[in-house]
Amino acid sequence: MPAVLDAALRIVDAEGVEALSMRRLADDLGIGAMTLYRYVATKDTLYDELVTLVLGDLASDPAPDAPWRAQLEEVLTGLHNELRAHPGITEIILTRRVPTPAFDRHREIVLAVLREAGFSVESAVDALTSLICYTLGFSHVERIRGGVDREEEARRLKSLPTEEFPHLIEAATSYPGHLSDRAFSTGLGAMLDGLERALDAQTGRT
Repeated sequence: MPAVLDAALRIVDAEGVEALSMRRLADDLGIGAMTLYRYVATKDTLYDELVTLVLGDLASDPAPDAPWRAQLEEVLTGLHNELRAHPGITEIILTRRVPTPAFDRHREIVLAVLREAGFSVESAVDALTSLICYTLGFSHVERIRGGVDREEEARRLKSLPTEEFPHLIEAATSYPGHLSDRAFSTGLGAMLDGLERALDAQTGRT
């Protein structure tokens, strides 16, 4: 089974989910398709196993003595790092109509942190949705734009009409590398700032 999952992960990371079929996986492993079905009954099962393989080690509670913001930063930064390392997993999570069970543990951890911090159930669900969608969305864009030639993009930006795009031209050197850890942390921090203000308003704290 580990060899099957490793081969499947290589395919989805390098070529995307659409490239993964049971026939393709069997060929890569040098076995017959019927032999493969002895290890993995369906493609959905394979998807679940891949998500578990990559994200399973992250499914542990953050440092309990840390402030709630620090706990969420730990969980979501860790999730982002793994999704960036294995971009095919982001695609699996985003394209399946049925939520991946292996991802439930991460939802539970984030909800637990939010509820312990004092958010209502409804507010915690809204915050969970926003935080997870931000992390998945950022990771997905990183996959799509990851092959951009930074020098070529900088040259393209510098060549734009000055009167129409003065700020893009000004940022031409920095913008091609905008999908960075710093950008992810900046966005996450802004979201947590907003959640902190909402929590203060909800609990009457100033």
